[in-house]
Amino acid sequence: MQCSGSCKARGGSVENIENVCMVIKSSNGFGRIRINILLGFFSKFGSFILSYISLPIALSYLGVNYYGVWIVIFSVVAWIYNFDIGIGLGLKNSLNDALVKKNYKLANELIATAYIFLIAVSILLLLISFLLVFSINLDSIFSMSNIRESEIRTTLLVSVFFTIANFILLLYKQLFFAVNLSGFAAVTTILYQVLVIVFLLVAKCFIEPSLLIVAIIYGVSNLFVGVFFTLYFFKRNDVLKFSFSNYKRNHIKSIGGVGIKFFIIQMCMLMIFTCDNIIISKYLGPEYVTSYSLILKTYQAFIMISYIILTPYWTLFAEAYYQKNTEWILKQYKKLYTLFLLMIIAVIAYSLYIQPLLKIWLHTELKFNKYMIYGFCIFVIIRVFIDLHAVFLNGIGKINVQLVLYLFAAIINIPLAIILIKHFNMGSEAVIFSASIAIAPMAIILPLQSLVLFRNIAK
Repeated sequence: MQCSGSCKARGGSVENIENVCMVIKSSNGFGRIRINILLGFFSKFGSFILSYISLPIALSYLGVNYYGVWIVIFSVVAWIYNFDIGIGLGLKNSLNDALVKKNYKLANELIATAYIFLIAVSILLLLISFLLVFSINLDSIFSMSNIRESEIRTTLLVSVFFTIANFILLLYKQLFFAVNLSGFAAVTTILYQVLVIVFLLVAKCFIEPSLLIVAIIYGVSNLFVGVFFTLYFFKRNDVLKFSFSNYKRNHIKSIGGVGIKFFIIQMCMLMIFTCDNIIISKYLGPEYVTSYSLILKTYQAFIMISYIILTPYWTLFAEAYYQKNTEWILKQYKKLYTLFLLMIIAVIAYSLYIQPLLKIWLHTELKFNKYMIYGFCIFVIIRVFIDLHAVFLNGIGKINVQLVLYLFAAIINIPLAIILIKHFNMGSEAVIFSASIAIAPMAIILPLQSLVLFRNIAK
C-alpha cells in the first residue's frame, strides 16, 4: 500500500491506523464512539472511586497539618499541566485530520513538533519554577508552624521535576484521542490511581510520615504510566514515529492556534478553582485546607457526573447545529434540564446528610461550619448549570463571550475572597462564596447566548 512520505511499517501497524481512519469516515463508526463513551464513563467513575480511597490513606499517613501542606503543594504544581498553550488540543485535531487523509509524513511532523515544542517549554518552566522555589518566602504561603522550611522546599522541587516530566509525557493521551481511542486513554488514569494507593499503603506500613515520600509516590506513579503508554502507542502504531528530524517550526502555529482560546479559559478556570487552597493556607492556616479540600472532594462528584454526561454532547451538538437540526437539540436539552433538576435535589439531599456521610468515609469527625456547606451547594448548582450551556457553545466554537466572562471571574475571584476573609470575618467558606459570585454572571449570560444562537438556526 502507498503512504504519503516514506514509511516502512511492521505487520499490522498501518492497518491499525487505517482501521481508525475508516471508523472516522464511516457512519458505522458510532459503535466505536459508544464504546469510547462507555470506557470513558467507567474509567472516570473508577478513577473517582479510587481517588476517594487514596485520600483517607494519604490523610492518615501524613496527618491533618502535613496533608494540608501537601494539598497546597499539589495545587500549585498542577498549574504546570495547563501551560501547553493549546498544543495538546491542537495536536489531537491536526493529527486526526492527517491520519484521515493518510498523510503519515505530516502526522510524524506534527508529533515531533508537538513534543519538541513542549520539551522547550518544559525546560523554561523548570528554570522559572526552581528560581521561584528558592526565592519566595514559603512561610508567607504555607503559614508553617512545626514543618521545616527545607522539607517543604525539597518537596516542591521534587514535585516540580516530576510534574514537568509528566507534562511532556501526557501528550500520549492526545495521541490516543487522535486515533479514536479516547476510552483507552481514560483507562490509564485508573492504573495511576492504583499505583498511588499501593505505594501509599507501603509507605504507611514501613516509612515515617514524609511530604517528600508522598511527592515521590505521586510523581513516580504518573511517570511510569506516561512512559509505558507512550511506548505502547508507538509500538502499536509503528507507522507513527518520533524523530527530531521531523520537527517543522511552521506547524507550531497550526497546532497551537486551535486551542489558544480554550487555553486562556483553562488558565482562568485554574485561577478560580485552584487558588482557594493557597488563599486558605495563607490567611487561615494549612489545617483549614484539609477540611475544605475534603468537603470539596465530595462535591466534585456531582461536577464529575455532569462532565461524564455532557462530554459526548460536545461533538453531537456541533453536528446538529451545522445541520440545523433544532428539533434534536431541543429534545436533548429537555432531557438535560430534567437531569439538572434531579441533580439539584441530589445536591441538597447530600448537603443535609453530609456530616454522617463524611464520618463513614473518613472514620473520623471533621469540623466545619454550615456556611461552607451552603457555599458548596450553591457553587455546584451554578457550575453545572453553566456547563450545561457551555458544552453547546464549545461544540460550535462560540467561546468569545465565555472568554471575557472567565477573564472577569479570574480577576475578581482572589480579591473578593480576601475581602470576605479580612473584612467580613469569614472562614474558609469565603473562597467558595467568592468563586460562586465570580462565575454567577455566566449562569445568566451563557443561556441567553445559547437561546439567541438556537433561534437563529431555527429561522
